Amino acid sequence: LYYELKCKKIKLKDFYPIWIDEIVSVDNKFATRHRYEMDFNLYISPAIGNYYMDEVDFQVINDLKVKLSRQKAQKKSSMLSPKTVNNVLGTLSKMFSDSIRKGYVRYNPVSVVKRLKVIHQEMRYLSEKEIQRFLSFCYEKDVWEKYFYHAMLLTGCRLGELVTLKKNQIFFENNLLIINRIYCSKEKVIKEGTTKSGKIRNFPIGRELRNVLKASMDRNPNSEFVFPEPHDEMINYKTVSGARLRTIFKHAEIKFVNIHGFRHTFAAQYLMNNGNMYDLKQLLGHSDFK
Repeated sequence: LYYELKCKKIKLKDFYPIWIDEIVSVDNKFATRHRYEMDFNLYISPAIGNYYMDEVDFQVINDLKVKLSRQKAQKKSSMLSPKTVNNVLGTLSKMFSDSIRKGYVRYNPVSVVKRLKVIHQEMRYLSEKEIQRFLSFCYEKDVWEKYFYHAMLLTGCRLGELVTLKKNQIFFENNLLIINRIYCSKEKVIKEGTTKSGKIRNFPIGRELRNVLKASMDRNPNSEFVFPEPHDEMINYKTVSGARLRTIFKHAEIKFVNIHGFRHTFAAQYLMNNGNMYDLKQLLGHSDFK
């Protein structure tokens, strides 16, 4: 009787805006909300958006899983990866869990559906020889972004942290670099006083990093940014991480490593040079050891 009075008939597509506005927007970061929105609009709504929530059962969810596993990825010729399919199911599971609290359904049908097996591949990072070859090519060819890439390898900073790095974050007298802002590509804004993990951190400036920072700042005396575009504006994160980077690797004859791989390269080099995991976690701004 309780559930007969409590549960209300509602379609998934009609519950979605309620869920986003009243729960997701309140309890989650923008990036999480954006991922939920993408999952729902691209994959969930077209397939089962017109279903009433209390009519969605194991078979409906399992059929959705099979359908997604055979679906082509956006802007790619390949199929959706198992990880992407599992993420979509995770979004749907969150919707149902929250709808229980709202009184729309009695149970979460996604919880009993087995996830796809994901084969985790280690991200490639640059070896010592590849680092030297990459940097030599950038400096010999006078690649505009040479100081930016060099600093990424020396700091392991996130892309959004380094593209927004300003001169007022550098304290040469104390040999410290303050990481306290980040560019959010989804919102297209610079977030001040925070990082991805929400933690402001200090990074020690060694001799090589000092030389790189000073060289870039001296080259761009009128810009507030340390690594700006030639016209002194903030460097375009898509430019330094996309086709431009692939072109450099191609001409340098080095197997490609994406921009996040530079962060992994820093971590690997740090540990191979007798660094410890705790200090590395602090330098990278991680919340845990994962």
